[in-house]
Amino acid sequence: SYVKDSVVNFKNGLSQMNTDHNRCNAIRAKQRKYAKDNCFARPRGAKGIQTGGISYEEYDFLKKGMVDRNKLFAVTMVALCLPNYFVYYLWSFPDMLPSPFIQAKDPREISRERCHAVISTLLDLEKGARVAPFASKLNPFGKKSTERAMERLKQFGDMGCIDFEEDGAIGPSGGKII
Repeated sequence: SYVKDSVVNFKNGLSQMNTDHNRCNAIRAKQRKYAKDNCFARPRGAKGIQTGGISYEEYDFLKKGMVDRNKLFAVTMVALCLPNYFVYYLWSFPDMLPSPFIQAKDPREISRERCHAVISTLLDLEKGARVAPFASKLNPFGKKSTERAMERLKQFGDMGCIDFEEDGAIGPSGGKII
């Protein structure tokens, strides 16, 4: 049921936030050791994550942890100060939840969305290369410049399509190869 899934997601999100917080503490301890070894103090707050002595992955994780804690604080304040509007807040701004609370999308769905965006862009480029814009018809002296612009778009679209070509994939029989 929806309520059970929500409670389980909330519990899992809290435990993940705690696990992430413990990992952030371990990374900060590593930074403090690095700072102590190099005879300087690790600053507190946002400046502290730039101390050094950690990998980029750890730095990125510290930034994500800081953003998640700020989001958790904001969500908690809205829940405490404006409880009647909390549901509308979550509905209007779903990305305001910390990352452990957000349900992950299926990788296949993400792949479909990306493919759709790429194909739509290529189709728009192809349309722009084949169909002159309406405003170009209003200028009686701009025919050559419109043709040059459309040719540039066609070349750009052709370069993009080269990346998606498959040897022998021509027509309906070639579609079976892919």
